[in-house]
Amino acid sequence: MALLPELFCVLSIFACLLLFNADNKYTSEGPQARGGVLLLDEQTIGSYPVVYLVNGWEYHNGKLLTPADFARNPPRPDAYVFIGQHGRFNAGDFTAAPDGSASYRLNILLPDEVRVYTLELPEIYSAYKLYINGREAASFGDPAPDSYRPETGLKTVIFEARSRVEILIAATDGSHILNGMVNPPVFGETEAVAAVTAIRMIIRVAMCVVALTAALIAIIAGMFSRMKLSALLYGLMCLCLAAYTSYPIVRSLMSGVYHLHAAADFTFCAVLALTMLLQTRIYGTKIKWSRPFIILGLLVCIISVVRPFALPDGNLTLRVIYFNLIAGYKYLAAAYITLMAIIAAVKKTGNIRTLLCAILIVDGALVMDRLLPLHDPILAGSFPELACFALVICIGIAICKEIAGSVARKATAAERARGVEKLSDVQRIYYPLVQYKNEEVKAALLDLRRHADEMAELLDSGQYTTLWEYIGKLDGKVHEARQVGYSSNEAAELLAQQYILLAKENDTELTISFKLDGDIGASDEGNTGISDADLCALLLNLLDKAMNACIRMEEGDRFITLSAETDEAGLTIKLENSATGVIRAGDDIVPANARGQKGYGLDAIKAIAGRYNGTAEFSFDETRQVFTGVIILPVMTEQKAEADSVEDSEADSGTDSDTDSGTDADTDTDSGTDTEADAGTDAGTDTE
Repeated sequence: MALLPELFCVLSIFACLLLFNADNKYTSEGPQARGGVLLLDEQTIGSYPVVYLVNGWEYHNGKLLTPADFARNPPRPDAYVFIGQHGRFNAGDFTAAPDGSASYRLNILLPDEVRVYTLELPEIYSAYKLYINGREAASFGDPAPDSYRPETGLKTVIFEARSRVEILIAATDGSHILNGMVNPPVFGETEAVAAVTAIRMIIRVAMCVVALTAALIAIIAGMFSRMKLSALLYGLMCLCLAAYTSYPIVRSLMSGVYHLHAAADFTFCAVLALTMLLQTRIYGTKIKWSRPFIILGLLVCIISVVRPFALPDGNLTLRVIYFNLIAGYKYLAAAYITLMAIIAAVKKTGNIRTLLCAILIVDGALVMDRLLPLHDPILAGSFPELACFALVICIGIAICKEIAGSVARKATAAERARGVEKLSDVQRIYYPLVQYKNEEVKAALLDLRRHADEMAELLDSGQYTTLWEYIGKLDGKVHEARQVGYSSNEAAELLAQQYILLAKENDTELTISFKLDGDIGASDEGNTGISDADLCALLLNLLDKAMNACIRMEEGDRFITLSAETDEAGLTIKLENSATGVIRAGDDIVPANARGQKGYGLDAIKAIAGRYNGTAEFSFDETRQVFTGVIILPVMTEQKAEADSVEDSEADSGTDSDTDSGTDADTDTDSGTDTEADAGTDAGTDTE
C-alpha cells in the first residue's frame, strides 16, 4: 500500500503512452499523402474506410489561393508539411509575427465509381474558406485581410466524388496564438466517419453525464451534511468539468461562435482553482502561503472570462501574454497541489492517499502532454482533460470518505452523549436509593443497639443456648439484607444496578460479572485509556440490545450474561443473550431494532473500540438462538500514551488547524465538547 501513489504515477504515464499509440490521429494506421497526393484505391479504402489526413500537405505560406490559381500555372508550394508541424504562420521563425495567411492543398486519388465521402474539419484558426474540386464547400468568417472577420467551429462536409478530390483550404489568422490548421482533418466513407464521430460523442456525453451526476449528488449531500461548503464547491467543480468536457459537443452545435474557446479556458482554470481550494479544506492544514495561489487561480478565471470582451484580439502582445498566463498557471497550479499533497503526507493530516494518487495522475499527464505534443485523440480526450476527469472523481471519493467519517464520528459522539445522559439519569435514580439506604443504615444501627442489649441480657442471665439461637437468626437476616456490589468502577456499577431492576421487571435472567480496575481509563501506559463516557456507551449499547432482544422474545428462556474483566492485556467485554430476530448484512449479523430494522448501536460500539485500537466482533448461533458479542481493548503502549498526552495538550491550548481554512465544520474532528454538543440532539435516535 505504501507504493500506491508511485504506482498511480507510473500507471498515468503508461496510460498516456497507450493512448498516444492507440487513440491518436498521428499514430493511427492507414495511408498517408506524399508530395501533396494521397492514393486511395479500392483495396485501400476497403481496409481503411477512415483516413486521417496528417502528412503530405502542400503549404503555401502568406498566400490566400483559390482554385483559379491552380487552373493554368499552379504555384509551387513553399513546403510539404504535416498538420501541426508549425502551428503558426511564421513557419518556425520566432522572430517573425505569427499572424498572416496560408493555403493548404491536398489531392486524393479515388476509385472511378461515384461514391459519397465525408470530410470532417477541426477548428481552423481563425477564418477560412474550403474548396472541394474547385467549388467553395464551406467557410468560417472572412479570411480576406482587408475585411478579416474571425470565426471558428467544427465542420462536416458530405459530397460525391470519383477518381480525384482536390481539397484547398485558405486561412487567415489575426486573433489567436495558434494559426491555421493545427489538427488533422478526417476523410473517408460517410458511414465509417459517422460511426467514429458517434462513438466519440457517446464518450463525451458519458463523461458529461458522470460529471453532472456527481455535481447533483454533491449539491444534495451538501444540503444535508455538515460539509456543506466542501460539497457545494465540489458540485461546482463537477459542473465546470462537465462544461469543459462538453466543449467539442457545444462547438459542433454552435459553429461560428468565436469566443467559445474562452469558456473552455475558464472551465479548465476553474477546475484547477477549485482543486486548490478544496485541498485546503480536505487536508485541514493551515499554510500561510496557500492563499496567494488560490487568489491567483480566481484572478486567472476572471481574466479568462473578461479577455474576449475587454482585450482586443488584434493585439499580438496581449495574446501572447494571455497564452503564457494560461500555460504558466496550469503548471504552477499542478506544482502547488503536488506540494500541498506532499506537505499533507508529511504531516499525516486529512485524506491523503486518494488525493495524492489523483494529483500524481495529473502531474504525469501534464509531463506527457509536453513530451508528446503530437497527440490528437480520435475518441477520448487530451491527456490534461482525462487527468482532470480522474482528479475530480478522486476528489469526490475523498469527500465521500470525509462525509462518511463525519457521519460515523457524529453517530459515535451521539452514542457517547446518550451514554453520558443515561449515566446521569441512572445517577439521578440512584441518589434516592442512596438516601433510602442511608435511612436503612440508621435503622440498622438502632437495631444493632437493640440486639446488643438483648444479647447482653441473655449473657448475664446465663441463657447460652438461647443466645446462640438468637445469633444464628441474626446472621441469616444480615445475609438477606446484604447489597450486591458488581464493580469498583462507578459507571459500570450504576448501569449494572439499573439493568438488574429492568431484568426483574421483564422476567429476564441477568448475570453480571465485573472485574474492573478503578483506574481503567487512566491515560498512561498499562491502561486502556477508555473514558467513563465511552465505557458507559459500550455497556449501555450491549445491555440495551440484549434487553430489547429478550423483550421481543415471545417464547423460550430469556437470559443475558455480561462479563467485563481487565488484566495485563487490556479490557475484555463479553455478552451473550437469547434472541430471535437478526438481520444479515453480508457477512455481518446484527440484531434488529424495535421496528425490525438494522440498528446502529453496534456500529457505534465498533467505532468506539476502533478509537482505542480494539476490536468488536458479533455472531449469532441459530441453533441455540444466542447472540454473542466480544469487545477487546488492548492496554496503551508507551508511544500511544505519549501521543495522547501531546494531543490533549494541543487541545487544551486551543490549537485548531482548521480555524483559518474553514474546515472545522467539514472535517468534524474529535474536539470533545463541540462534537458531543452537536450530536446531543440526536442522542435518542442514532442508537436504534
